[in-house]
Amino acid sequence: MSIERKKSKWPLLATATLVTILLATAFTGALSPVLGAKIGKSARNYLSKVISIGHVYHMIGNLWVNLTNYGWMGDDNMATPSMEWPGGSGNMYLYQGSIWVSGRDATGSLHATAGDENEFFPTLGSDQADSYTAANGGVEFTSDDYRIVVGSSNMGINLDPDEVFWYDNDLYGRKGFDDDGDGLVDEDPLDYIDNDGDGLINEDYAAVSEEDTYCIYNDLRESEHATGDSPMGLEVIERTYQWSYSYAQDFLIYDYTVINVGTSSNGDSETFSEINPDTPGALSDVYMAIRFDFDISFNASGEYWYDDLTAYLESDHLSYGWDGDDPDVEGNDAGEFGISTGYLGVRTMGYFPDYDSTDVNFGLSVDTPGSGNTPSSHNWWTIDDDPSSDALKFQFMSNHLYAAEPPSPYDYRYLHSVGPWDLAPGDSVRWYAAVGIGEGLGDPNNPDPHNNKGSLRDVMAFAQELYDADWLAATPPPAPSLTVTAQADGSLLLDWSVGKDELEAYIDPLSGVADFEGYRLYKSEIVDQTGARIWLPLAAYDVLGDGIGGETGLQYIYTDRDVLKGFTYYYAVTSFDDGLTAIGELESSRGQSMTEVNVAAPPASDLSEIAVVPNPYLGSAVWDHVPTFFEQWWAQLQFINLPAGVSTIRIYTLSGDLLQTIVNDDGDSFATWDLITRRNGDIASGLYIFTVENAAGKVEASKFVVAR
Repeated sequence: MSIERKKSKWPLLATATLVTILLATAFTGALSPVLGAKIGKSARNYLSKVISIGHVYHMIGNLWVNLTNYGWMGDDNMATPSMEWPGGSGNMYLYQGSIWVSGRDATGSLHATAGDENEFFPTLGSDQADSYTAANGGVEFTSDDYRIVVGSSNMGINLDPDEVFWYDNDLYGRKGFDDDGDGLVDEDPLDYIDNDGDGLINEDYAAVSEEDTYCIYNDLRESEHATGDSPMGLEVIERTYQWSYSYAQDFLIYDYTVINVGTSSNGDSETFSEINPDTPGALSDVYMAIRFDFDISFNASGEYWYDDLTAYLESDHLSYGWDGDDPDVEGNDAGEFGISTGYLGVRTMGYFPDYDSTDVNFGLSVDTPGSGNTPSSHNWWTIDDDPSSDALKFQFMSNHLYAAEPPSPYDYRYLHSVGPWDLAPGDSVRWYAAVGIGEGLGDPNNPDPHNNKGSLRDVMAFAQELYDADWLAATPPPAPSLTVTAQADGSLLLDWSVGKDELEAYIDPLSGVADFEGYRLYKSEIVDQTGARIWLPLAAYDVLGDGIGGETGLQYIYTDRDVLKGFTYYYAVTSFDDGLTAIGELESSRGQSMTEVNVAAPPASDLSEIAVVPNPYLGSAVWDHVPTFFEQWWAQLQFINLPAGVSTIRIYTLSGDLLQTIVNDDGDSFATWDLITRRNGDIASGLYIFTVENAAGKVEASKFVVAR
């Protein structure tokens, strides 16, 4: 279907033109954080190739975010997920996030590299060289193909084999397995490097989460730094992890390794070919930080960014921000009247090595360096006083203060910092931080962070516990694969039988027991005020004869007859376990199987059958397009029972002025209109005429009413 002028929408996702995503599937595995390890001084050849910027998206959990390979988090254009919570709601909590690193060089000069100022640039290790020929049909991968690598511990049941890049959907990411049959176990980490020299990439790795990412960037390009600033000589390996499990769906993990690789003195850092850091140098007083310019939140009206607050909770090592009460708005609008009640937080979970005992150059004595997961500081500032120099950035990162809550709401940024460390040439430091959103903070005085379920404290405590367990935790059975088929009688047939035998035999990695119990089926037609889908249960089926649940027996199909032509419905099917572990019942995410269905009527044989729904259109309709990170909300009126083949719809005022022309050429028996005229204006309330012309030139006219 085409329309002469479409209402301006948000840009669609940047995909293959920006980033090649390599997918691999695996059984759920656990990878130790390697807290006791340090990258050797000669472990990598730091000759690097500069490559294009890229993006991927974490979207399997309930917290969606845009990931980059240049130190940014989110998207300040709000065109892609930017700490979108709940996922799919279009409700963004972050304007701009990034990693900062600061420290002193061998002369004592201060430096700071900030991702939000574009001072990092993506790189690729030279052992990747120009190309590899992988064993997947002989496809050649050049260095320009690599942006961010994505791996998965999902079993792959609901993945189309044609969409799985590696080895025809075989499983190559199981921890503790010889996935490629070469006698070695987990010898080729998810890092787009041929670690074992067999000509293959990522063919035998150990997945940490359901969705892992890996990328590398550096600060070696002089031109990327502000006037008077210069590179520190850093390379950053960024890994991220996300899960869809009910207790882990509201956070993701950032795993940073910062390496002192030295600077470049021969000018090659300004080329787009190779960067060879040829000048090693020691770094001291090195700090790392996550900076959040949080604006809570995008779905609210007005200048929602001017009424935020931030604070630090010492017991949880947690920096966080939330929406406060705007004094210029009548009534208490904290949480934007229910639209933005989430709290966005950063929690340090661990780092290695522990802090140096004395920060000599800055004159601070660090008497208690912490237990390995204590941030060095929490700071905030306003939109009016962003630190503009390296010296000011370093001061914020290194002041070892935990700033109190601001006195009143405003547009704030907060900085969650760790450090200091001294890094000799080739040395590195690794930091694990959780980023999450919860419903409110939770009781800050209760020693049990899980006291308020779903709160930020609850969410982040689960992140810490998962980290402390080396990522090994109870998991629900994988999500089923759902197909929805329209039937001749107008009903919808839902089928989730594909892959059922493998799914029902799934073994929980923590208990070692096959604990599958059943399936639940859900349907959604509307969203709440935050943009989150409202799901209603349709049916539940469980194993018969085990004394657990409803004892219904298992089913794999369901017929939904409660559907109307022209409406859009969303369905999801989940799997759940028997709930016999200490954590209780676990259920897979609805988002993994969510399927959108538009119930269309068959093509009309007679033009007199054509109709408009709803008619009258009373301000809004159930099928109005809801906001997502792809597009904003817009009104939606449908023309149904259109004839087969190409048809042209024209909408007129009663006086005969042409408002819009829609060409339906995609074979559907319906067409939608967003109530926007060809001159980009909203139509007013009133009576309108429309005509439909079929491919043979026959025309039928009718009317509809809009009341706004």
